[in-house]
Amino acid sequence: MTKIGFYAGLRNDRIILAIAAIHEADGWRHSLSNLAAIAGMSRSSFANKFKQHVGQTAGEYALTWRLLKARQALQDGRKTIDQVAHDHGYSSASAFSRAFRDALGMSPSHARKSDKAQAKKT
Repeated sequence: MTKIGFYAGLRNDRIILAIAAIHEADGWRHSLSNLAAIAGMSRSSFANKFKQHVGQTAGEYALTWRLLKARQALQDGRKTIDQVAHDHGYSSASAFSRAFRDALGMSPSHARKSDKAQAKKT
């Protein structure tokens, strides 16, 4: 049985409400206070429970989800990197690129190229 991580968070009736909110369209825009309210908890209690169950803060989880959704948009290929950055709440492509590289270990353009190459192999 998983004791920490995404699936552990899903087993907590309150934390799952916050995870579901994050996974909604633009759900990464929720503040800690808003997520705590959705979970029916105080900010501090929510922050502690979320990290205890999921293994990262709600902000870290939301950022990772946001960048994974951005990566999916990059794979689609219909939008420029600037458009994907804007659609995912970044004011500039350079800010998006820094966050993307820090979280996922590669630039958005490299991710787009490697994902396209991977898709051709399958």
